[in-house]
Amino acid sequence: MDSKQQKALLQSLRASLLKVQELEQTVGNFSGDQQLLDVQLNNLIASLKDLQSKQGACSGTEVPIDVLRALDAGGNPDIATLDLFTQSLQENQATKGKIQALCQLRDNLSKEAQEAYPDVSSSYQALKAAPAQTEQKSSDSKP
Repeated sequence: MDSKQQKALLQSLRASLLKVQELEQTVGNFSGDQQLLDVQLNNLIASLKDLQSKQGACSGTEVPIDVLRALDAGGNPDIATLDLFTQSLQENQATKGKIQALCQLRDNLSKEAQEAYPDVSSSYQALKAAPAQTEQKSSDSKP
């Protein structure tokens, strides 16, 4: 979205929000003047149609559902985004810890298996190294 489209979209959005505020005040202070209410409703409809015509300017923009929920609840989208980032970072660290623990478990089990069954372990190590050597030879022979 280029700068001109973005400015036009923001201006149209602000105009629509202003029309909603005006209509809210009119309804809150309604004194029976139906004509004023009709005019403001028509202005809001025109403003929303203008906003709808500019919706292509923001196509392709993806907003996380959690940010939209925070907005619906009256929250700040910046704080919601920061919370999502913090939560993702915590989950990433937890996953990293699990991976490290599994690697350590694998190494410990391998070491214990090597001590308990040295002949089987040496055969396993030879089999494990064989595909790596085969892959290395095949990559060396390719032009």
